[in-house]
Amino acid sequence: YEFKTVIKSYSPKELHDMYKTSSKTFNSWLKFHKEAIGKLIGKTYTPKQVQMIFSCIGEPSEKVK
Repeated sequence: YEFKTVIKSYSPKELHDMYKTSSKTFNSWLKFHKEAIGKLIGKTYTPKQVQMIFSCIGEPSEKVK
């Protein structure tokens, strides 16, 4: 599967903005996939973690440049 959204490092805020949801809702979605995604280290998720987030909860509907 090829993602339409650019796979790169994103902060949690950038990600929940992409999904058009609150940080609380976004974090509740991620909690079921914590083991697969891994811990947030620093201020951004790595490209590999972002790819896993998209795989687990689906890709955001809006393209981000």
